[in-house]
Parts: sequence; C-alpha cells; structure tokens
Amino acid sequence: RISAKIDQPASFAPPRAPGIQPQIAAKAQPYTLRISSYGTDSKWAVPNLNTLRQAGQMAFLVPGSEQEPMLRLLSGSFANWDAAYQEGRKLRDAGLASDIAPAYLPFTAELGRFSQQRETLQFLQELGEKARFCYVQPLAEGGQRVLAGAFETQEEAAAAITAMVGSGKGAQVARR
Repeated sequence: RISAKIDQPASFAPPRAPGIQPQIAAKAQPYTLRISSYGTDSKWAVPNLNTLRQAGQMAFLVPGSEQEPMLRLLSGSFANWDAAYQEGRKLRDAGLASDIAPAYLPFTAELGRFSQQRETLQFLQELGEKARFCYVQPLAEGGQRVLAGAFETQEEAAAAITAMVGSGKGAQVARR
C-alpha cells in the first residue's frame, strides 16, 4: 500500500490567453502512454507520478487486477497512436521517462463533474489516497470532470468506479 503524498492533481495546463477556455476535443482521445509499472508496495510510483505532474503532464496511476497486483503509471490522452508516441519521445528526451508505450485504452471512470475548481479540489481531498488514480479534465461548457484511470473495457472502468466511490454517487463509465 502506497502512502506517499500526492503533490497536486493531474490536470490539463490552463489556457494561455485570457478569455480562452480549454475544451475537451470533439473526437475521442482513447490513447495514452504507459510510462512504467510498479509493485503495489513500490516506493517509486508516487514520486514518479509527482515528477510528471510537476512537469505539466496529465499523469495518473491505474491499479492492476487481482491477478496482476501492480500499479501502472500512465500519462495523457491522445487521438491516435502517433500523437501518443510523439509525446512519449518528448518525455524520453526530457529525461522524464525511459520506456514509453502508446496504449489504446478508450474507457475511463468519470467520478464527477464540478462547476468550480474549489469543488473539484474538495472532492479530490475527500478521496484521500485514491486521488492518485485521478486526473482532471476541463469541460467545453465550463467546469471540470474528475476521471480515474484508462481501461480497455467498460467493465474495468465500472469496477474502478465501485472501488473509488461505490455505487449510486453519480459516477459513470465514459469514453476518453
């Protein structure tokens, strides 16, 4: 069980020009980068997560299955394999990752939508250590959604919802 402190939630970078709001791309972004895998008791998973987040990456951890008890460090959402690979090369060239592998993981667990950043931060604080599995994505209409993980199947995403917040909390399986 990892109990290191998470420095900050993963998030897209804020807009660069005043008045321009970040948006979720209209088309799906089902690809992500597999950065590394760790045992569940690894002392390196959370520090490496924090390093990527401090570098502005939308990094997050995904727990393995009961058959494979491990943590996977993933980063980003990309429309295609090539875009994921190019970002991975940048991470490798910057010394932030040594082995990168684009992965098609089209589903996520959407844990909530919030209109104010303070609501988002409060929700993440309430999750405690589980927040290391989350990332924040801005919405086109304003506000943010809190997502957890990236998964091959809807069933895996649904299991993540149950593990993170239980049932009946307004969470849903969503496409990345």
